[in-house]
Amino acid sequence: MSQAPTMPVFTDALVGDTTHLSAEEFGCYFLLLMATWRNNGQPLRDDDERLARICRVTKANWRSRIRAALVGFFTLSDGNWRQKRLEKEWNSVTERIGIARKNGVKGGRPKSLTDNDSPKPTGYENQKPNGTVEKAIHIHIQDTSKADALEDRGDAPSTIAQTMADVWREELSGVLPIPTRLRGPRTNVCVKRWRENFGKDAERWRAHCRAIRGSHFLCGANERGWKADFDWALTPKAIIGIEEGKYADRDQPAPDHTDPRRQRAVAERRSGLDTIARYAGMAEGMGAGAPGSGDPGGGGPIIDVVPERVDPGHAAANLGRDGAADPGIRDAA
Repeated sequence: MSQAPTMPVFTDALVGDTTHLSAEEFGCYFLLLMATWRNNGQPLRDDDERLARICRVTKANWRSRIRAALVGFFTLSDGNWRQKRLEKEWNSVTERIGIARKNGVKGGRPKSLTDNDSPKPTGYENQKPNGTVEKAIHIHIQDTSKADALEDRGDAPSTIAQTMADVWREELSGVLPIPTRLRGPRTNVCVKRWRENFGKDAERWRAHCRAIRGSHFLCGANERGWKADFDWALTPKAIIGIEEGKYADRDQPAPDHTDPRRQRAVAERRSGLDTIARYAGMAEGMGAGAPGSGDPGGGGPIIDVVPERVDPGHAAANLGRDGAADPGIRDAA
């Protein structure tokens, strides 16, 4: 196993300087850099067969195409492929490691003193305080301080609010109202929900918006014609309700308020209620003021039963041959 220290890779410069390379050419270039680093920073011999093996390509492919694409990144001198920047980084890293080892032998920094009088640490050399063994950034390890700085810039309230509004517009344009002003309290609410409920993940917010779009109720198919909006979607009640499926469409389709059959049914129901109310008023009028009744106000008994409709065919059956009413009817009269 190699004892070489971690190779520092400045990703921004690496990507920027190699945008013209193909994927295969870039891979070969990076393999040459790592091979040089594992060679204690010493240049590689200009041997086509060996260089092709390091790059894991055929010798013919190396000679015909790869070599010409990569030679500009190296300096060919004394029969070697030199990478001056890499050699410089190797010397810098090994120098820091040597200083750190010497400081460790001397005991490192002393423990804090009660009188807060901090002399130079035991491991103080060349007028520089002790540092870490390596400050390099490995290609597979992201520097946390830089990551935090990038995250802070991405977490700007205006950026978060705009991102959420853009997703809302993409998913619900033409269906629900689109927010146009992203300032003050609305921005603060966006930031709070973005961090606490959606984990700073735009796709989770997008799924929330799609669930709203998939609900007929939230898109206006309800008794009041109410529609959800951007601010409602950010409320805790809305977030919890959508997560629990409270607003999801059931087996039956949402009612269509423009259906003429439904409108007729509503009109008939209202007409029936009006008829009952009219008969009740007539009954009260018939009972008021009738003499001879037991009512203290002098009125007769109040009729509170709606009279049934008389069937003409049934009435004719109760008439005699001479057109007189059936005796039973006369007696009852």
